[in-house]
Amino acid sequence: PTHAPPPAPYALTKTPHRLPHGNHSHQHPALTGTGYFTTVVANIVGPQAIHHAFELHQSLVDFSRAKLAEYGHHSVQVHHGNAFSLDLEETMPFARIYVGAGISMDYAASVATLLEVGGIMVAPVSTNDHSQALLKLKRISELEFTVTKLMSVQFVPLAPPKPQEAPPEL
Repeated sequence: PTHAPPPAPYALTKTPHRLPHGNHSHQHPALTGTGYFTTVVANIVGPQAIHHAFELHQSLVDFSRAKLAEYGHHSVQVHHGNAFSLDLEETMPFARIYVGAGISMDYAASVATLLEVGGIMVAPVSTNDHSQALLKLKRISELEFTVTKLMSVQFVPLAPPKPQEAPPEL
């Protein structure tokens, strides 16, 4: 199964992210699928950025890695594993996080703690009525965030880890 949401949410994420060129850290904790979004972001941020992407299916990890190498994106690291398994206490802070699958508000709040101050996360988040909204979360200080609803969306939920699943290595 390849992750291929419609292009509108992808295009919309470019503006709220305001992806800077240079030495920044980016995380794409979801299905990388074919690596399309990862490649677009890598082109924008440049080779000095550290970019981590996650994919559950080894065949898509291999495909993404091959395509990224073909296009010269050697600073992009595609990890085989589940983003839900990340150790949030041990993971580096990120300037930008894009979540490409539906998550709960509780998980969004946990992942947002991975942002550096001034960092931005864009994620499809489940609401109380079981719909989803594409939210932009910006970390204002160590304890304060702003949240902006960008649009209503419907993404496949991020798959929870299996009990025996080890966290991906960063």
